Amino acid sequence: MNNKAVCIFKGKAENRLSKETLNHRELIRLASGLDPLEDTSQAYIKAYAALGIDFINRVPDRNCPVPLNRGETNKLDETYKITSLGVYDSFYRYAYPYQTVDDFLNAEKPEKIDYHTLKTPVPHLLDIDDIYKRESLIGDVGCYYYQLYTTLFMWGVEHLGWEVFLMAIAMDPEFVDRYLLQPGFEQTLKYTDILLQSSGPYLFYHDDIAVSTGLVCQKEWMDSYLFPRYEELWAKVHAGGKQVVFVSDGNVKDILSDIKLSGVDGVMLENPATPFSDIVEVFGDCLIIGGINTELLSGGNPEGVVDHVHETMRTAAPVSKFALSSCGGLHDGIPIRNLEAYFDVRAEYGINRRDWRAEDRK
Repeated sequence: MNNKAVCIFKGKAENRLSKETLNHRELIRLASGLDPLEDTSQAYIKAYAALGIDFINRVPDRNCPVPLNRGETNKLDETYKITSLGVYDSFYRYAYPYQTVDDFLNAEKPEKIDYHTLKTPVPHLLDIDDIYKRESLIGDVGCYYYQLYTTLFMWGVEHLGWEVFLMAIAMDPEFVDRYLLQPGFEQTLKYTDILLQSSGPYLFYHDDIAVSTGLVCQKEWMDSYLFPRYEELWAKVHAGGKQVVFVSDGNVKDILSDIKLSGVDGVMLENPATPFSDIVEVFGDCLIIGGINTELLSGGNPEGVVDHVHETMRTAAPVSKFALSSCGGLHDGIPIRNLEAYFDVRAEYGINRRDWRAEDRK
């Protein structure tokens, strides 16, 4: 198991941490000096070390499957499709068990709530022995964390799809709560017992409760069905000696204070959907992970990337615990010249080493 203090801070200031989701073939090759398709595990570990990444979610223990050709999308099965993204392909669900809200509301036995039947973006098993294995593999390079993808709201999204789930909430919230949210929450509590055995100080919980334009349902519904359960869950985590990082995409500006009052210790919220300055204003005394606009990395130029990092670091200056991160991950769609500029300017702040390129360390 890795040492908590070493794996989190590694001698860095607490406002100079980093979290990145690595999936860019050329970046990993540049940083590690290895081909990530031929020596995936070592390429990732060496890249994490060179790039100064502290919070780590993917720790390969074997070579990755052969990825799809860039831009290619295939059917994975009758429920999911798979599409090219980088070293690892991405997948998404396109078919759900109920075609309409009435199908769900009239079902004699709603679909069983089981996390392990879902295919989520979380790369590894929710299993304590697997978590221990990833912690051991990454060692003191960084802090491995498992992110629970379906904390509460996402149980409905993953089992019903956005449209049916949101319409069901509007039509019969008590039915949804009885047959979907409460059983899902019971699973979340059970899985938290597993996560509490991990070595890292933070547990990460994901719920996309908004889209880019704002909240996806009435705040009154959240006050009744979400936030009381969040409070119960965070209390369980704190009683187990861990801290909570809440993760969400979309614009949650209108409920930032509610999220904080629920008892979280940190956030990883998509920006600019949620303005970064607002996140800093509300959570400045907590851990904040984020700050970098992935669309700017993808569509901008190196000069703009450098300016964006400087602006982000100025905005985050009052934050006591800050981990710079690109909210959408670092994938093959991002020009390598922009990523080189990104990690060069990060080095100016001591977030990663200046000789992050393997050729510079020879």
